[in-house]
Amino acid sequence: SFFETLARQTGSLAAQAPEFLRTHPVTVNRIAETRERAADYPPADVQPSTGYFITRARLKLLTSRTPEKALEYFLGQRDNPERVGDPGTEYGIALARLELGQNRQALKMFKAMVAANPEVIPYHTGLAGAQLAAGNWKAAEETYRNAMRLFPRNRPLTIRYAEALMQNDRPEEAHRILLDLYNQVPPTAEQVRQLALAASAAGNTADAHFYMAESHLLNGELVLASDQLRLALSIPGLDAVQRARFTSRLSQVQAVLSAQNDQNRKKGRQEH
Repeated sequence: SFFETLARQTGSLAAQAPEFLRTHPVTVNRIAETRERAADYPPADVQPSTGYFITRARLKLLTSRTPEKALEYFLGQRDNPERVGDPGTEYGIALARLELGQNRQALKMFKAMVAANPEVIPYHTGLAGAQLAAGNWKAAEETYRNAMRLFPRNRPLTIRYAEALMQNDRPEEAHRILLDLYNQVPPTAEQVRQLALAASAAGNTADAHFYMAESHLLNGELVLASDQLRLALSIPGLDAVQRARFTSRLSQVQAVLSAQNDQNRKKGRQEH
């Protein structure tokens, strides 16, 4: 228990102070009390979620030496009594087949998964991936659109869809759905960089520089962010809203840089 662990770590030093002066007095009574309370709770019946099985299958594929080895493993799990009803097994087989270029078999499996369990997002993205691999962009786009209706602003789904749009010369729509997502869900630096690439491909150069600045800021790279904001402000044809936004952000970054420079100068004088 927590108190037993605490007792082992503090040893005899903790006993030197009176119990009422200690914030976490370690006593036999307290240890016994925690054990009694724990015994009163009924055992938890925790069942792994579908997401757990799917994540485990993806990790197995990623850590396997080859897709062939992964497929061999997953096919073997079909005969494992302990894996009966494990959704990760069929998902893993479909992913491995997709990696191996066995698109027709993977497509058939993902279609069956989506039909049986439409609430599982990775089944939809797997189906769209198989349709893309088969060269059927229209079917993949319809799969993504349907999934986006079912799971609006889901981060992994939206990112996958944006990647597919970029690959199929639809950067404007990729830019739109990513911007909609990140206005609701805080992005990582790499995700903002993806947004910048989509904006650049769509011809929105000034916004692309602004997003790259935000990506640098998330990484703590203030000088690079300042450079990107200056580039954004140098683009011809900015509207009033863009110019005000870029200028305001640049002022904020410059203020932080100035404060940091002041601190460094003071520190340097103190050291000398």
